[in-house]
Amino acid sequence: MPSKQSVCSCNTSDWRCAIIAFLIIVLAFSLNKYSANIAQNTDTTLTVPSFSAHYVAIFSFQSGASVWVTINGTAAKPAGSTFAATTSELNPVARYVKAGDVIHVLTGDTSAMVGVTFYALPST
Repeated sequence: MPSKQSVCSCNTSDWRCAIIAFLIIVLAFSLNKYSANIAQNTDTTLTVPSFSAHYVAIFSFQSGASVWVTINGTAAKPAGSTFAATTSELNPVARYVKAGDVIHVLTGDTSAMVGVTFYALPST
């Protein structure tokens, strides 16, 4: 069985990472996989495929990369040293998305490799 570190981009013993690691181990390989080497300070987008109505999007990031992600809005990195409200999340592990949603990613690093794998959820 792969270690949690090898199947998840978390560097902690976060319970969410453990759940995602378990799901990755039991899920079949997905045919809906996308990757990009994103450039510094460039809002890069990926439209969620329409093969299914709902998905779990599982993210993977280059080791050490700081990538900000948001859905249906422009990704933004922090502007200052004080806390402020934001719509972007730093290196999320997985998110629920719908067909047609647009995922936005942004890095302040020179570049960052990003992968997104979609797992279709059953229709309700």
